[in-house]
Amino acid sequence: INTAARMEQTAQPGTIQISADTQTLVAPLFDFEDLGGVEVKGKSEPVRAFRVLRRKAQPERERGIVGLESPMIGRDDELQTLENAVAGLQQGRGQIVSLIGDAGLGKSRIISELYKSLSDKLDSSELKWYEGRSRSYETANPYTPFVSLFTSFFGLAAEDSDEEKYGQIKRMTTAKLPEDGAKLVPFLATLMNIQVPEDDAELIRYLQPPQVHEKIFHAVQALLGREAQIQPLVLVFEDLHWADPTSLELLETLFSLTDRGSLMLLGVFRPVRQDLAWRFHENATRDYAHRYTSVAIEPLGEEDSRSLVGHLLEVEDLPEKVRSLILSKAEGNPFFVEEVIRSLLDSELIVREGSHWRATKEIENIALPDTLTGVITARLDRLSEQSRSVAQTASVIGREFMLGTLEQIFDGTASLEESLTDLQRRELIREKGRVPQPHYMYKHILTQEAAYSSLLLSRRRELHRRVAECLEREDPDQHHEIARHFLQAGEQVRAVPYLVEAGEHAARAYSSTEAIGKFNQALEILADAKDVGLERRAYEGLGGSLTAISDVAKAVEIYHKMYHSAQDFDDSPMQVSALNKLGFLTGLVQGQFPEAEGHLAEAERLARESGDFAGLAELQMTYCYMRVPFGEFDEALQHLEEAAEIGRNLELDEPRLFGLTHIANTLNYMTRFDESREKVLEALSLAEQLGNKKWQSELLGYTTPLYHLRNGDLDAAFESAQQGHDLAASIGAAEQEGYANIWMGVVSWFKGDYEAAVRYYEVALAAGRTSGLPYIQVSALCAKGAAQLDISAQLIDQILEAHTEALELMESPLGSTTGGLAWADLGFCFMLTGNPERAEEMFQNGLNTSTAVMYLARPLLLVGSAFLALGKGEIESADDLIQEAKDFAEERKMKHFYPLLALVGANLSLARGDSSEALDFFERAESLALEMGMRGFAWQASAGAAGVLSASGQSEAGAAKKAKAVAMVHEIAGLFQDESLKAMYLEDTLAKIG
Repeated sequence: INTAARMEQTAQPGTIQISADTQTLVAPLFDFEDLGGVEVKGKSEPVRAFRVLRRKAQPERERGIVGLESPMIGRDDELQTLENAVAGLQQGRGQIVSLIGDAGLGKSRIISELYKSLSDKLDSSELKWYEGRSRSYETANPYTPFVSLFTSFFGLAAEDSDEEKYGQIKRMTTAKLPEDGAKLVPFLATLMNIQVPEDDAELIRYLQPPQVHEKIFHAVQALLGREAQIQPLVLVFEDLHWADPTSLELLETLFSLTDRGSLMLLGVFRPVRQDLAWRFHENATRDYAHRYTSVAIEPLGEEDSRSLVGHLLEVEDLPEKVRSLILSKAEGNPFFVEEVIRSLLDSELIVREGSHWRATKEIENIALPDTLTGVITARLDRLSEQSRSVAQTASVIGREFMLGTLEQIFDGTASLEESLTDLQRRELIREKGRVPQPHYMYKHILTQEAAYSSLLLSRRRELHRRVAECLEREDPDQHHEIARHFLQAGEQVRAVPYLVEAGEHAARAYSSTEAIGKFNQALEILADAKDVGLERRAYEGLGGSLTAISDVAKAVEIYHKMYHSAQDFDDSPMQVSALNKLGFLTGLVQGQFPEAEGHLAEAERLARESGDFAGLAELQMTYCYMRVPFGEFDEALQHLEEAAEIGRNLELDEPRLFGLTHIANTLNYMTRFDESREKVLEALSLAEQLGNKKWQSELLGYTTPLYHLRNGDLDAAFESAQQGHDLAASIGAAEQEGYANIWMGVVSWFKGDYEAAVRYYEVALAAGRTSGLPYIQVSALCAKGAAQLDISAQLIDQILEAHTEALELMESPLGSTTGGLAWADLGFCFMLTGNPERAEEMFQNGLNTSTAVMYLARPLLLVGSAFLALGKGEIESADDLIQEAKDFAEERKMKHFYPLLALVGANLSLARGDSSEALDFFERAESLALEMGMRGFAWQASAGAAGVLSASGQSEAGAAKKAKAVAMVHEIAGLFQDESLKAMYLEDTLAKIG
């Protein structure tokens, strides 16, 4: 059956060989084409070959009393509304529908009738239908309804290995999305808690939890969006009132797909406004009223209730007193009516005589419970002792249960098969399937709850313990379920490892609410049952999850608790871990640097005393983040070299690569470019050897471009940045992707491709926001504004918006890390827009504040200050600033600054009245700019020379230089794709040339 299902799901042609008996068995499930008999050696039974044609539509649920049937009563309007929604779906109009009603009012029956009404369309593949179900005991388990939905969607079987499941998901996803489906598979597998194989692990390994969360959501949206474009698609979410927060959030993001494809989202839940599920109704009403239909299920009226009883209970001589009692107790709840009638059958107050039902005399004396739960409990009480025991035992497993699990925990003596048959006959449970083994489901959650409640507490605990131990043996990756059963068994200590595992899984998927709940639960237990290893993992997981949702104050509180607990254990590595994280958060996030330094100093003392080299390596990496942003390069190098050495000694890849890569970066910051290059090559070799694309992408996309730019090789700089970007994008490393795009923007700006520069800066900004790193955002915003100003001052509103945001971000502890370059961009923009006071403030900030890039930006800042001095007529001051900038750049061979230095030198000469010297400077600037492909500096130099020549009476030479400048401006204009931006650029720039 599984083979046939896969062949049908994937539309892969092929045949299967099965016996005639098996063909009869599966005939209700699949249509086959009989290809004739096949001789199979050693087989006595007839075997034939069949080609799978299609899967037949199978309703997931069916309600009704065995031997007694009723059409659906009193729900015609609701069913018609749903059918109208499906009709609209088939005409291409996406739908969002809610079916809201209390337990027992018939929500499942309505969906069953809807499913049956669509069976012809489902059979002909005109419509696809998948269901996801939430469970009352899995409200803290992320993605529960989507796991069940995608299990059906992909045709996965419980007995398949993770490798087989992953392969099936990959085949179907890439078939539906050939271009980028392969990139989605690891995230769909993560959602379903399926192990990602090593070949694809790099797509997810380097991501931060928020990125994993985003990419899981994107994968679901892309796949379901594509499916809804192929044919109309109905997704039913049952019992949404028990859905976990992450699933509800994901479901709400699918609303937008109904505007773009033939998708119907049908949420089924109870009308409890305090439940998270009520957001489905509120958000759909508010934001998608044009797609939304709400169907409220109310209790049946008296006439419909009587009609239901009449259809279900066509009994001769049924006393009116009994009929009225049933109606009054049921209060319009159809399930209550059904259960009362089954109760009458169970107690033999209604008996069958031939083809008729007859009420016995004793029926006059019935006393019905007041509640639906009471009716169900009474029915359970009438079961045989064996059947009742089976029902109670199975209820401990959950609403759904496998025969194998039940066999391992049941301690009765009679046949399970007989009892299960009895429970099915009485419509208390139903069989869901028989592959890979028989598995069952309580007909209604209230039935399972009633059976569970009827157990003594001591018995419940014993059975929960058995279920947990069974899962430990048979399916140890079911961390959430094992933890739940141990907790219910009162075995809290045994639950802790699984709570921590479940929390870590939720944290990796950025299901932070669920993760925080698991870690807190584990820590509550560990307060009495001490286990240093588990407690450390729980504290680290909780602190990390709180940090991920930006609750930094709470995370700091948790790490303090972790530190004090570690002191109680006298566990130095745990103390070091807590102090390292406290140092990072209190310093780099909260800006409390003295406190952070104290934490790190204590961590270093403990790590060295105890020989905790792993903690020491983490400490050195944290120190790097504390030193480099503030220009403390010598100290940073010491920490990085020790981290790399620890990594080599302990064969720890992360500290080794981190150390080497950041040594290279730090040497760049110190303008020791050639030494940096040597470290880059060493680090690249190691990164390639280890297959670590994260650090490869940083070395190629961030460290190397600056080396080439400094040498004046713009093409090599761009090529390396592009390689780094491609690697970072392939693994979702947002930080490295941001760096690479900034450098591609810088190179594009130097080349005069301002529009492209803005695009790269915008991509960098998005990556900075994804990574949460303010310094990437600041760099992108400031550079973007500067590039837009080079296009046209008409973009001033956008420029001011970008720079205002950048200035706000620079107030954060790490916001000014790239302040040197950012302040330079801001300074030139203020200067060119007529605000010399603010420009001076920006240039002085860059020159006098220790930041990571203070030396890289120094010539630029000095030049800006020199222009301001010239504007004020302070020629000698400008001369000093220009000479300092020139000496600094030439000593370090920073060739990319040479054209700018020549231009400002020309302006100084003009201010002194030395036209000949100015012309020499302009010629030098033009030659250097053309040599390096810096179009913007080239036209400015040509235009400057044209002015000098014309002023000195050399009109013909001046005209030639002006024509050259205009030609270069038009060459730059030819790089624009946006015609309106091109027109703005030409208007503003040609006006400057005159």
